[in-house]
Amino acid sequence: MAKNQFWHMRHLEPKRKFRWIATIGNGERIYKYVVQKVAKPDWTTTNKEHKILGHTFNFPGPVTWNTVDVTIIDLAGQEGDITKGNAALALQDAIYAAGYHYPTTIGAATIGVTKARAATALGGLKVDQLDATGLLLETYSFHNAFIEKVVFGGEFDYAADDFVDTTLTIRYDWAKIKAGQGQRTTDISDSVLKRNDSFNLAGEQAGAHRPKNSKGGAAY
Repeated sequence: MAKNQFWHMRHLEPKRKFRWIATIGNGERIYKYVVQKVAKPDWTTTNKEHKILGHTFNFPGPVTWNTVDVTIIDLAGQEGDITKGNAALALQDAIYAAGYHYPTTIGAATIGVTKARAATALGGLKVDQLDATGLLLETYSFHNAFIEKVVFGGEFDYAADDFVDTTLTIRYDWAKIKAGQGQRTTDISDSVLKRNDSFNLAGEQAGAHRPKNSKGGAAY
């Protein structure tokens, strides 16, 4: 049996929950850096039991992909424009684009939300899982994603000084996980990465020698 080399695997790095970037639509209305939390996709399948004599046998049924929640920080605009990064306004526009109209007239009341409009209004949802150097490990993409529910920050509260966040519940047909192609999502240079990897387990730079003092001894 091969010896377990775990404690000597210096390049072994688990995935980390905080190393990711989510993109909602094209990232221009709801910026990537305000997306604080995204639930990973999950699915369930129904079960059909078949009983015979004293035994029960189980058979899987159709697969259902469950909704995911997305939490974003709501910005108060920027650069003198209150609409920039304002999630409340962006999401209000999204529900209008999905087909919803206030029933102020008979004509307006006949117009409703459709799947095509709702999915187009959201513009898609994807999450990139990254490593410590910005390398793309995998991408989670949600097919035909649309907004099922919006909670605009929960409540107004004079006693609270928290950020205002907005939670979206996203419905989709299915999710797909695609392996990364080795590209980087940051502008970090290869020279920086090589420099960071050029230290041994003792923290000494590989290939470096201790400087000599005036008497020829090693400096400490």
